[in-house]
Amino acid sequence: MTKKIITTVGTSLFTNYTKGEVRDSFINDDYQDINDLLKELENLTSSEYNNPKFQRTIRNIKAVIENKWLKGLIKTDDGWEIKEEEFNLDASAEIKSLLKITSDNKQNYKVYLLYSDSVLSQLAAELLKENLPSLLNKEIEIHCYLIENLVVDSFEKFNIGLINLVKKIREIFKDEFNVKDDTFTIQNKQKISEEFIFNISGGYKATIPFLTILAQLYNIESKYIFEESDELITIPQINIGIDELFLEKIYLDLSSKKFDDMLQIKKLENYKLINNNRGKYEFTVLGEMIKDYAENHTVNAKNVFGYIAEFKLYEYFINNPLTINGITLKKVERSVQYKREFDIVLSNEKKDVFCFCEVKAFYSFLNNKDKIISDLQVRLKAIEDYFDKATFEYHFYIYTLNSSVDTKEIDEVAKQIKSINKVLRFFKVFIKESSASYSADNPYQKIVSSKIEKSDIEEIKI
Repeated sequence: MTKKIITTVGTSLFTNYTKGEVRDSFINDDYQDINDLLKELENLTSSEYNNPKFQRTIRNIKAVIENKWLKGLIKTDDGWEIKEEEFNLDASAEIKSLLKITSDNKQNYKVYLLYSDSVLSQLAAELLKENLPSLLNKEIEIHCYLIENLVVDSFEKFNIGLINLVKKIREIFKDEFNVKDDTFTIQNKQKISEEFIFNISGGYKATIPFLTILAQLYNIESKYIFEESDELITIPQINIGIDELFLEKIYLDLSSKKFDDMLQIKKLENYKLINNNRGKYEFTVLGEMIKDYAENHTVNAKNVFGYIAEFKLYEYFINNPLTINGITLKKVERSVQYKREFDIVLSNEKKDVFCFCEVKAFYSFLNNKDKIISDLQVRLKAIEDYFDKATFEYHFYIYTLNSSVDTKEIDEVAKQIKSINKVLRFFKVFIKESSASYSADNPYQKIVSSKIEKSDIEEIKI
């Protein structure tokens, strides 16, 4: 297994060289000042990197850093010391941290350098790519990626840049594991957790909180080193996530292709998930991360709320037996195995009339159409093999916390699935909160204590 290290890149490779203590370590006026060269480039975005106007400046900075800084100078307890043939392992935050992270000589590593939208950050990334194998004393695969709009002189651009940073990291995950669609399997997510490390030592410090949240959502270890210290800090994987009840309440708003409902807009603005950019509502980086989490983490595995919904429907069918062709199905079972596991199975005493019930969240139903169809075909075959002479229906119970939710998208997906077999039927289930007074710290109490009524279930007519 190759460890993949996602490393944000800043400009400490240059600023560290310009410090007075470094200047003072050179003798015979051998220090070459690059402050004026850096000032010439400091406000330029990466779009100017190949501009002929700045090529001499870029070459001059590169030559000084390679000849005066990356080699020939080392840091000791007493300060900086000239050592012509030795590499400078304290030249930048990225180098110091990567040296520590890649210390296991039996392990293979791949490094992704993500640089901000500036000429200097891009130059730093290219210098690192060219020199890291020598500095780390090992063969290592290195890739560089620009994060467009990741600048600190504009809040508007910085927010876009943060979103681009999250998207780029997600693209790297997809490319590494050859993920064709937008959804990670549980196996993919396990591999991401095992094989990736976030190195957040370099780059803009303002990105650290967001990268830390992203690392926790993907259960990835993060590493950080203080430049004045040799101690590598590990931010461990903590089993945290986003409250599933919260996701259930906001998902349909969050997944909307456009924001045109004022109540929806107000809700998402209050949660800081969208903001108004010159009259156009766009996701904040937090909104982008939560949307990603909802669509690609919770959608593949039954969450806590999914089990609550299943138990509530189980209770409902015990109290309100279903009837098919005049036959009452009084036997209610959960998690029944017939080659596949069925959420709820209803049957009569003779076991010749059945209803197989699948319980789905709205967002899971919308985002998993292809998987539902392929899995459904296997499930229907299993039922026919086990009960070749039985009469049965197959029901989808699609639950939501929003009683007035627009079902147009659901209707379209249901129509496509319905074409597989006429035994399929689809129902919208409204799971309401109890009106009883409970602690605001535990909103699940209001959900668990409520009951599903007949009026809460509405068939989706195809």
